[in-house]
Amino acid sequence: IASASGRRIAYVDVSVAEWVAREVAGGMPEDYAGLLAMLLDEGVRVGDGASVTHDVERVTGHAPRGLDEYVAEAWGRLVA
Repeated sequence: IASASGRRIAYVDVSVAEWVAREVAGGMPEDYAGLLAMLLDEGVRVGDGASVTHDVERVTGHAPRGLDEYVAEAWGRLVA
């Protein structure tokens, strides 16, 4: 995203409790925020879903592409 936008982007690691509190403050139900936090913290952080499959192509009919390629194309549409 930084490459496509030409902007500096900093990663800030937020605790699960802090993330849930922010989402609840923004109107998300607490139980749902807790569920999402659990899925993200226990799943994404350990790499669940990181493997490459053919699911995207089966569902959309288009070959999967990397995040860099997608962001560059999407950013181009946003600033056009």
